[in-house]
Amino acid sequence: MTKTHKVGLIPAYCSMKEIRPFIQAVKEQNKANQVIVQEVNSWNDGSAAVKIAKNMVEQGVDVLVPMGDGFNIDVIMEAHHAKRWAVGYISDQSFVSRGTIITSTVQDVTNVYLQIAQQYKDGSLPEGSLTFDFKNGGQDLAPFGSMVPDPIKSKIKQKLDEYKKGMFSLPVYPHSLGCQ
Repeated sequence: MTKTHKVGLIPAYCSMKEIRPFIQAVKEQNKANQVIVQEVNSWNDGSAAVKIAKNMVEQGVDVLVPMGDGFNIDVIMEAHHAKRWAVGYISDQSFVSRGTIITSTVQDVTNVYLQIAQQYKDGSLPEGSLTFDFKNGGQDLAPFGSMVPDPIKSKIKQKLDEYKKGMFSLPVYPHSLGCQ
């Protein structure tokens, strides 16, 4: 979707595990693609996130990807005003600006709680951390915006289906590598 081959990723923190796989996916689409990453260092500092977004737009970024649920709408609105695209975070955010949102990553918290409750009830709840993602219904993609061409939609859906079927796995990087 990027025409300038520059995507701006604005995570709350560099320690977020989604950063490196996202960069890998962007570069897989086109080796010329560049992902500019700058952390907000907060979950909810909208003014800092907008400042970062504006700086990225000045650098030629045409797709902004906020990763913080306290500032995502601020970044989406900046993308809207700058006539750039954005990817929503946590929930379907196409309601903010239909002409701006390519898609959104959606966390299905209800499904996560139901799975945990069922595992607890069955006595199968493991100790330690649990991971919820696209494979087990913890995450999904919202419908694509009208600006997304059908071949791109199909390619993304196919890749997501392959991941869900276990045809490949996402790499796990140490948290310290997130923003490099």
